[in-house]
Amino acid sequence: MSSPRLLRNTRRTSPNTSASVRHVLTLFGLAVLLAVLSACAPRIAVTPRIVKLGLVAPFEGRARAIGYDALFAAKLALHDGVASDADERIELVALDSGASPDALARQARSLAVDPDLRAAVVVVAPGEVARAREAYVGLRVPVRVVAVPGTGLPADDAFARRYGALAGGQAPGAAALPVYQAVGAVLTAPFR
Repeated sequence: MSSPRLLRNTRRTSPNTSASVRHVLTLFGLAVLLAVLSACAPRIAVTPRIVKLGLVAPFEGRARAIGYDALFAAKLALHDGVASDADERIELVALDSGASPDALARQARSLAVDPDLRAAVVVVAPGEVARAREAYVGLRVPVRVVAVPGTGLPADDAFARRYGALAGGQAPGAAALPVYQAVGAVLTAPFR
């Protein structure tokens, strides 16, 4: 009988093969580490600059309906993007005029000190236009004084539907279309 043979490893490994495997594993490890670190890195996002649109209208008293009509129209104009700029986000600042000349002047002074103010729309009765223009003449931004007519301008059906959706089903009043147009005009006007 013959003696049992010892099995030998017939496959030979070269020192180059093990070095190649180590090299591949090292590169793979570095790639995984880079992916993890880049996922944890803070994102640098460009934040749009916030600018303000001043809306001065009567929000209290007998003319309250006009003020809220103007508010919904201004919001609709901003929603429709009448003057959208990717670098700016427009914030609406609504101030109560109280339908009085003293409040108009006080709100003009309040807006004048705001460095982020981009434009202003002032809603008044037809007899107060000259007084409102006088109060807001010193503002460094475009200002549009809107005299609310006794009856509203005819609004097309599309405008009335969009306004109603924003105003909880309410129909646009006398101030809606003139304020909507005024917001577009002051936001596209150049700075003074």
